[in-house]
Amino acid sequence: MRKFVIIAACLLYCLSPIDLIPDPAIGIGQLDDLGAILLSIRALMRGDSKQLPSP
Repeated sequence: MRKFVIIAACLLYCLSPIDLIPDPAIGIGQLDDLGAILLSIRALMRGDSKQLPSP
C-alpha cells in the first residue's frame, strides 16, 4: 500500500498543472518534477532495504 501511495503521489504531482517551478520556464521548469521523481525512487528503495535480511 505504501508503494502505491508514493507512486500515485509522484504521478499526480508530475501531471498536475500546479508546480513549484512552472513548466513553461524552459530548462528549469522540469526540475521540480525531476526532484519529485528522484525523491519517490529514493523512498521506494529505502522501504525495500528494510525488508532485506541484515548480514
